[in-house]
Amino acid sequence: WIDFICLIVNFFGKNYFLRNKFINLFKVINFKFTDMTIYVGNINYSLGEEEIRKIFEVIGKVDAIKLIRDKRTGKSKGFGFLDMSNKKEAMEAIKTLDGKTVAGRNLRVLRAHTNKVRLVSVALQE
Repeated sequence: WIDFICLIVNFFGKNYFLRNKFINLFKVINFKFTDMTIYVGNINYSLGEEEIRKIFEVIGKVDAIKLIRDKRTGKSKGFGFLDMSNKKEAMEAIKTLDGKTVAGRNLRVLRAHTNKVRLVSVALQE
């Protein structure tokens, strides 16, 4: 990955604006590449990240979890994403927990669709 990043930085050359945007993008990402990102929906609003982590860690190691929150109120929107480094454990979590009732609601657990090209283009436009 380091070679790839050096190639991109050299590609931008003397265009410091684009080069700095690219470098800042990877500072945000922290070079953390996981095997699989999972979408978790229909989460009870009272549940926090730690409760969701405990549910998924019964099946495998959770690297990161992010519940999506309303910007103004800070309350959960009822969905989030989590990263698991082991693909087999992630697929097992999807099979086991999709449709499972947690805190009175049936969880929706799917493999998340990530679009890294879109992420890069959005970061460069800012």
